[in-house]
This record gives sequence, C-alpha cells and structure tokens, in this order.
Amino acid sequence: MIKFTEVGHNSKSRVRANKRRYELINDYFTQGNFLDIGCGDCKGWDYLDLKKFKQIMGIDINKELIKKNKKKFKKAKFYEMDVTKKLKFKDNSFDNICCVELIEHLKKPEILIKELFKIIKPEGKLIITTPNKSVSIKKFFKIKNPYHVREFSIKEFKELVSKYFDLIKIKHVFCTAWDLPFINTISYLYEKIMPSFLGTGMVYYLKPKK
Repeated sequence: MIKFTEVGHNSKSRVRANKRRYELINDYFTQGNFLDIGCGDCKGWDYLDLKKFKQIMGIDINKELIKKNKKKFKKAKFYEMDVTKKLKFKDNSFDNICCVELIEHLKKPEILIKELFKIIKPEGKLIITTPNKSVSIKKFFKIKNPYHVREFSIKEFKELVSKYFDLIKIKHVFCTAWDLPFINTISYLYEKIMPSFLGTGMVYYLKPKK
C-alpha cells in the first residue's frame, strides 16, 4: 500500500483544483455576507472578488492560521471555532457559505450540516466540496489518506444533506495527487467532457429547504 505521505499533497494539480473550486464559488455567490467554514490558510480567497461582499468571515480550529489570516485580510473577521459543535452565530445570519474539502474529515458531518441550516438565510446559497468516493484515485491505487474519516459517493452525499438542503446542481473539478504533464489541459478537458458522476472532486450547490 502506498502511504499518503508519499503522495504530492501540494502538487500542482491540487493547487489548480483549489483555485478552480474558489472560482466556481466566486461565480455563484453574489452580494451579501460570506462565511468560509474551515477556511484554513485562505489561499482560495485569492480567487474571490471579496469587494462584492458586505462582510467576510472565516472560521477554523487552527489558532495559528487564524492569526496569519487576520494579518493578511484586514477587513475580514476570523474566529477560532470547532465545526463539530454548535456554531456560535445567530440563526439565519449568512447569505453565502462555503465549506471546502472539510466534511470528509469529520466523524459526524451531520452535525455540521444541521448547524449550516440554522445559520444560513432562507434564500442563502451554500457550496460544499468534497472528494467523490466512487471515482477516488486512492481507491484504485490503494492509497490510504489518514486524514479522511469518510468520503462520500454522490448518493451518500445526497442522503447526508437531504433533511436540510435541496441540491440545485453538481459540478466537478479534476484533482490528482501527482503532477502530470499538461495538467491544466488535462483538467480542463476532464471537467468539460466527463459527466459529474465521474468527477474526482465534487462541487455541490445547495439551498436550504423551506
């Protein structure tokens, strides 16, 4: 079995995939406020038009990343917060929420889904991205990612969110652990040609149930 540490976690493909995720988020989100759940180092924010948001917020459990983010993004607000517990925001607070490559790390993602439903506005927009278990390259090459508690097929993801959210549409980004020749061209063609259910990295567009 190939160890996950032997795979390029910061490969050009992964950097490109993260860029593409936030470009899709930027295209979908409009005016209002914005919350990034599990924002990490906020590298994806470089691809957002932050000026269109009235208020920008990010939460993460990592204290050091929160400190660094506060220095880089002066106008944004950052909070140290554990997403496995109750989120410390008022109900119906956010117009736009994204949760990028996070739920696969949680033992009980249903807790977060319920909290997202509470804090999003009735007409709010939510994007969740996560690997597609059915087309995971790790599955075929027997690579174990020790940081992923559970990955989801499209069907399993729908079941996870169905109580609180309607799935509007699905897109996907191509992501692999290795630096491949002509990665940008390969990624572009894969995303254009392949149907969503064959995507390696899923982008789910959601709205709260009435």
